[in-house]
Amino acid sequence: SDRRIKTGLQRSNSATDLQLINRIQITDYGFADHITRGNLRVKGLIAQELKEVLPSAVSTTGGFVPDIYC
Repeated sequence: SDRRIKTGLQRSNSATDLQLINRIQITDYGFADHITRGNLRVKGLIAQELKEVLPSAVSTTGGFVPDIYC
């Protein structure tokens, strides 16, 4: 996120950070909404999995995923 809105920046421990990063799972996936997204395949993170490793990286917004996709 944008450096301009941050204060108190400090370098973190690289060895510890690498261990954390290695726990994050990169996933190839498609979208349930084939009408809007087609057969598009992307590489990314699954929010529920990322939240287990780094909870501060994930926020929740209600009412976004229609019930037909759950």
